[in-house]
Amino acid sequence: MGKRVTRVVDHVLDGLHEELVALKIRHPNTDSAQDFYCFLLLTSFFLSFFPLVCYFTVSRNPHIEFWLGMEPRLICLIVPGLLALLVLSMPLIKSQNFSQRSVHVLVFLLFVSAGASMITSAVHLETVALGVSETLVYRCGSAGGASHEVEQNWQQVNAFRRRCVDEVGSQNVDVKRCPGFSQLLDSEHKAYVAYLQELESDFECAGFCRFWASPLFAVGHVRAGRRCASAVGQEVARTGHLIAGPVIFSGLAVIAVGGLLAAYDHL
Repeated sequence: MGKRVTRVVDHVLDGLHEELVALKIRHPNTDSAQDFYCFLLLTSFFLSFFPLVCYFTVSRNPHIEFWLGMEPRLICLIVPGLLALLVLSMPLIKSQNFSQRSVHVLVFLLFVSAGASMITSAVHLETVALGVSETLVYRCGSAGGASHEVEQNWQQVNAFRRRCVDEVGSQNVDVKRCPGFSQLLDSEHKAYVAYLQELESDFECAGFCRFWASPLFAVGHVRAGRRCASAVGQEVARTGHLIAGPVIFSGLAVIAVGGLLAAYDHL
């Protein structure tokens, strides 16, 4: 098994060396040991690419930050962070006077630990995201959760809007145009009021836990029957899948690479 793995890895490294020479990135007579580190760097870049894309895009979604906090960003960074540590640790390990067996065992343990950390973190994020999504979609407003706070604030703003409707005499009232709205923004509910406005604008929804409610802000720009809690709950679940899936794949790939290196005779 070890000899077969060694032949395959050497063939891959030789092919990589030829490609780098053809691209005039490497000289034909350069040390072949450097090809090994080029292979690790390319593998790390490939496995880190999608998590980094998620870090700069979906993890910065304000709705994801509101419901999941900073965890999605940290999970996106765990892949490039751990891979960078693995790449930096390889020349350090190879520079020590360890036996080949000790090097194989140490490299295998490092890669398995890194891969398991990625998988565990991603599964935790997936679990949290699904829990938040389920609460928003099926148990919206349950006591003790963030959805309860948002629903309470929605009810207060909705009560304010109803009083405004009674004064104005029209149902199509944007609450921002109601007298006294600026005082509402200056209250302790400012952050929730701003978030409710962002919800209606981004998802074209109305109400929070309540179905078929009148919009507070997005008058005339709401999809019929689209409840904000359900819309954002589905978004949270999708984002959890989108981030966790590639991180789990990266973790499994890192464990597989660790297994190959543990059987590689020229390590």
